[in-house]
Amino acid sequence: MHKTSVRKCEKTKNKLNEIKGGNGMLKKMRKRLNNEKGLTLVELLAVIVILGIVAAIAVPSIGNIINNSEIKAAKADALNIINGGNLFFTENPDIIKVVHAADGTITVYNAEGAVTGSKVPNFNEFIQSFGSFDGKAFNLYKNSDRQVGIYATGIDAGGKTLKFGTTDDAAGAALIDDIDSDSADADAGVTFS
Repeated sequence: MHKTSVRKCEKTKNKLNEIKGGNGMLKKMRKRLNNEKGLTLVELLAVIVILGIVAAIAVPSIGNIINNSEIKAAKADALNIINGGNLFFTENPDIIKVVHAADGTITVYNAEGAVTGSKVPNFNEFIQSFGSFDGKAFNLYKNSDRQVGIYATGIDAGGKTLKFGTTDDAAGAALIDDIDSDSADADAGVTFS
């Protein structure tokens, strides 16, 4: 064989050995990678502590978000009922009060008292859904300014019991502006207990 051919073969062999791990640097790196089995105990504990801190911050926040959304849903249900009441009172101008009992029976009143017989208009046609008020008693009033208000107690939402209105009459019923505000106090017409 020729000397140059032999040298080329040896160079090729040396390169193959380097690729296969024959080189000292590659052997060290391969050995180090083979010894890496996973996380150390300290690293694992650090991750667990960080996850615990994140959970301690996030869980109460999520709970508050859920409670606030339930309260806002109950307020939206009250607004839905008031808006249906506005339509109802517009269609029936002589009616001044609607009493919705917990069992779903409805009594309507004009200035002289309860309306009976064939003259009783159907209030349920004006309400799509009672939502939080389903199975709850509430009263709707048309006040002297022709505004519709609601009086309801015992509406459970967000871990609290809501009361709409201050007194069970036209003057104390909660109006749309009272319910739309984010405050919860006796002056606003929505209270928590």
